[in-house]
Amino acid sequence: MDLSHPVHADNCLLDPEGNTCWREPPAYIHRDFSAILYLNEDFQGGNLFFTEMDAVTLTAQVRPKCGRLVAFSSGEENPHGVWAVTRGRRCAIALWYTLSQEHEEQERGQAEKLMRQKEAEQEQSHQEDTKDNNFEPKSGDSPEPPAPKGRARSTSRNIKLDSKSGVKSRRLRVRDEF
Repeated sequence: MDLSHPVHADNCLLDPEGNTCWREPPAYIHRDFSAILYLNEDFQGGNLFFTEMDAVTLTAQVRPKCGRLVAFSSGEENPHGVWAVTRGRRCAIALWYTLSQEHEEQERGQAEKLMRQKEAEQEQSHQEDTKDNNFEPKSGDSPEPPAPKGRARSTSRNIKLDSKSGVKSRRLRVRDEF
């Protein structure tokens, strides 16, 4: 049977004849854990399978199912491959995780920094608003107005009236998506 992905390990170069796996470039040596999330199941073939180090002896096989997540360590203990799809299209998301700080997600750190900055700006703006309106919250008072009676109030928006222009504008909160 044909393969769409030949037997390999995700963080080392598999040598089935020598029963070894070389953890050196060009292998992605920083990968510690791997995962595959299946997005559909309306196809034939495409099963994920695991073997011994010889890349021949089958040890496990996973049939794709929509929503199924398969996670495993990335090293020589989990040589794996994927059978070819014989009908339809296999859709999946492959994920790799690292414990190496050298390879940590820089984008995530940048996003967290932006979120902290935005939160600080909003807090400063809120303090200025309450100062401008001569509003002194009492202990136990919520910084948000009470919810209108008879209907739910959105927690993802905070609408404020600009005192100069009279225009309502939304302020993002840390929990908002943008």
